[in-house]
Amino acid sequence: MLVLNFYPEIQEKLTPERELFLINPLPRGITNGIAFSFVDLYPPLFVMLKALTPKHYGFREFNQIPWHNLYYRKDKLVAITCLTSSSAEAYKIAKEFRKQGSKVIMVGPYVTYLPDEALEYCDSVVIGEAEGVWREVIRDYEKGALKQKYMGEAKPEDYKAVHQELLNSLPEVIKNFLETTRSCKFNCYFCTIPSICGGRLIKKT
Repeated sequence: MLVLNFYPEIQEKLTPERELFLINPLPRGITNGIAFSFVDLYPPLFVMLKALTPKHYGFREFNQIPWHNLYYRKDKLVAITCLTSSSAEAYKIAKEFRKQGSKVIMVGPYVTYLPDEALEYCDSVVIGEAEGVWREVIRDYEKGALKQKYMGEAKPEDYKAVHQELLNSLPEVIKNFLETTRSCKFNCYFCTIPSICGGRLIKKT
């Protein structure tokens, strides 16, 4: 990457016409950084978005790594997942990508609960399950007509596309994946899961 940054004409030749940046930010703080450095988990969001994004897109993945300004690019589609612990870093990255001229979509539990706050830093927010609206997000992005808010509710065909992507993935990607149901039949006030999935228990086959 250091070499290519000095030769942008080479980088342009190697870069697909359309590119999706997938970002799972590293939470800020020494304690969080040390704790997450021991977690070797490929983000489910990356698998899902790759499954539902047209095949002519290229992908660049940033999974809980120390961020460097060299990673910013213009004219990209950027998807950032956001938990409470990583929200500050996610907002910082989102804000800078927008300054560079890229379009930024934020997803995840934190922005589902605080979409208006997130929209101060990004172009669009997915509320709920991203599987149900990601194809629409891509269509709107290609038309230059992104909406600020997308209400996601996944359908069986969305899950099937993601399952197929998993079957085609490398062992190190799928080793921690097993999801037979989604959401929960209980509605505990302190838990984010039921509200993200609309309070319905989803069974997968």
